[in-house]
Parts: sequence; C-alpha cells; structure tokens
Amino acid sequence: MHTPRRRTIRFAIAAVVCLLLGAVTTVAFAWALSRTRFFASAPVDWISTRARTPSEGAGFLSARLFSRPGAWLWYAQALQAELPLEDTGVPAPELRVPRAIRPLLFPWLAGREPWPDWGQHALVEVHAYGWPMASLAALSRMSSTSDRTWSGILPIPSLPGTLGRVPGLPLHVLVRGFALDTALYATAWYLLLSTPLPLYRAGRRRFRVSRGMCPACAYDLKGSPSGPCPECGRAG
Repeated sequence: MHTPRRRTIRFAIAAVVCLLLGAVTTVAFAWALSRTRFFASAPVDWISTRARTPSEGAGFLSARLFSRPGAWLWYAQALQAELPLEDTGVPAPELRVPRAIRPLLFPWLAGREPWPDWGQHALVEVHAYGWPMASLAALSRMSSTSDRTWSGILPIPSLPGTLGRVPGLPLHVLVRGFALDTALYATAWYLLLSTPLPLYRAGRRRFRVSRGMCPACAYDLKGSPSGPCPECGRAG
C-alpha cells in the first residue's frame, strides 16, 4: 500500500542528492579550470569593433575573445576620442557576446558605469570557466586612471593573478551555464549510483536465501514453519 509512496520519496531524495553532487562537481570543475593558463598560442576570435555614440561625445567600443576548452576570456575596451563614426558593417560587439556575459562585459551600455572621460579608456575582462558550459566567472576592471581591480572571486593570496589567470577562485554564477552543467553532472551521478543498485540487491537476496534468511529483512528462518516471515510479513 505504501510502496508507491516510498518509491516516490526515495526518488525525490536521490534526485536532491544527485543535484547537490552535480552542483559540487560543476563548481569543482570550474575552479580547477580557473587555475589553467591562457597560452600565447590560444586561438583569438576578434568579435567586432564599432564606433558607438554614448550620451556625451564620440564613443568607441571593442571586444574580443580568447578561448580554449573549459575557459573563456572576454575583453572589452571603451574610450571617447576623435574617431570616425561610420558604420563598419559588422554587428555591434554586444550582439556577438553571449547574453549572460553582456551586462558584465559592457557596463557602460547597461548604465551601470559612466563612459570614460574624453581621451580616457576603460577595460573590462570577464574570465569564465566550466565544462561543457561556462558556469562561474570573475571580473576584472581597469582604466587609464585606476589600477586593476577584481570582483566576483574568492581571493587567495597564494594564487597570484597573471595573464589569463585570476588571483583566486571565481564566484559569479552564470545561471544558464551553471544550471545546464549541474543537470548534466547530476544525471551522470544518478546513472553512476543507480546502475549498481539492482545488481547489489539481487546479490544480497541470493546470499540471504542461501543462508536460510528472509530475503527482505534478513530474519533467520531456519526452523520456522513455511509461510510469511514472522519479522516483516513477507511471503515466502
């Protein structure tokens, strides 16, 4: 009578455990990949370069991408200067960058930061890690008037920041990538943990029966009359 309910509860518990394991695996993979370095031979994809028109003066916005398996480095630069404003015929940089990265990489377009002053420039880097999708990221900001600052990281003094490497562990969650990676790893954990279970149960049942025990509760049935198990009531 209670078997379907128990199965539902067990499945729910297994799902929650596998999701937690999937999330932990996602974080572990992203953190491990964040300790890798971008080599000079890594492929570089120039996304686009196009003149922009902010509220004051002439704005110039550019972006490019360095990538390798499990790691992405988006780089954006904004400045105001005497630059031509012709349409270059290529899509604007913000249209070539994944939607989850846009507000992080282009804070000037989102209104989160003011455009740099005339003749000045500002740089933003988004370091994203994960496999197969980018799930965690760290942000770096620098301008012609300020030094590099980091955000979205767990700083670790023993992990210095170098080219292509953050001085800590990324903490900024990229929701879509994190959810997809977690679902993938949770499924793998479920298959890994559930596949041996029927084999284990079958072996346990054979062992108990061969020893004269109840296959359900392991109650010793030697010398007991045939019929249901006196301990759990399971039919013989």
